[in-house]
Amino acid sequence: ALEPALARKAILWFDEFGMRHQGGVVAGGVSHSFSPAVAAPLLAALYYDQTGDRAFFAEHPHLRGKWDAMFRELVATRQNPDVWLFPTRYISDGPVKAEWHCGSNVAVWRALKGFARLLAEVHSDAAAAAEYDAMAGRVREALLARTVIPGPFGPQFIEGVNRDGVVPVMTSDGEESETTLMPFYGFLDYAEPAYRNYMRFSMSTHNAQYNPVFRSINWEGSVPVTAPGFNKGVCGADDAESLFGEQGHVTEIRRVTDTDGSVPWWPVAGKERGQVRRSYPFKSGWFAGVFTQVFIHRLLGIRYDAPRAEFGFTPLAATGDFAWRDFPMGVDRFSVGVREGVVSFTNGAARPVTFTSPPAAPVIVAPGQTVSVRAARP
Repeated sequence: ALEPALARKAILWFDEFGMRHQGGVVAGGVSHSFSPAVAAPLLAALYYDQTGDRAFFAEHPHLRGKWDAMFRELVATRQNPDVWLFPTRYISDGPVKAEWHCGSNVAVWRALKGFARLLAEVHSDAAAAAEYDAMAGRVREALLARTVIPGPFGPQFIEGVNRDGVVPVMTSDGEESETTLMPFYGFLDYAEPAYRNYMRFSMSTHNAQYNPVFRSINWEGSVPVTAPGFNKGVCGADDAESLFGEQGHVTEIRRVTDTDGSVPWWPVAGKERGQVRRSYPFKSGWFAGVFTQVFIHRLLGIRYDAPRAEFGFTPLAATGDFAWRDFPMGVDRFSVGVREGVVSFTNGAARPVTFTSPPAAPVIVAPGQTVSVRAARP
């Protein structure tokens, strides 16, 4: 559901302003905060995945060289040449409390992986693409080896670890969303035990920042609820009651949703649920962006690869029956629905699209054609 014109502007904005410049207070540079520093190539990769647009990169040829230089500066910062994890000082504007921060390195992995695809398919440079794909593979291997720990529910990811393997604090920060987006990024599946256990840990009293009154995550201990943390609950739940019941994680979001459909950054005004706070720092675009992807990718089960013209549809059973008609994915449009175990798909694009909804076999759908298949729902 990426909006192409806005995405193009955002890529160029982050390319210019994403990396903190050196100043009198902070050193700046690529290690200041990875999420904004690598946002331009990461967003560019997602943009290409949903649009297949090569012309944008031809119009901005400086991007390749600039990003290549940034990545090479970044990988040179690793503290152990054999461990492909990198130190960073902030999660956006929040201080990192460990030498290796999991979510920040997930963002690096996705940016490297996406840049490898751009090099291969946009720039036709197979050798450079292979080099970057190998880098991404090393980062993923290191994340699985170093940031998965024994937890109260089994193996789980953790916010951060030190080089000696010590976990400084058993926490999951509500304003860290890169781990939440691991499945959307393609790092792993929602069913992966280490991911599920981490989402479950995040929304439990085992997490030092969990707030049991509001069933969410506090911010720095001083703010009882920060909106982006709600997404971890949605990603860790499977059944309708846990998602949409009286105490469900989507229900908790609805309790603090304003009349215009937005959610404030710090939405709690009092000591009871539903008392919405509408003052500084006001509406949370961060929450909205993450929840949009969680809703489409997790609850509706929609995946689209525009360059390959491949559309996947595996709606979560707990979501129930629904229909979504004539919605945009990049520059293409589609319709989907599910009713009594039968899923339907209409190809509104101007070209054939391969449609997949397991366990049914993939089928090529012509422009304007509708297909229906019986599918399993996770």
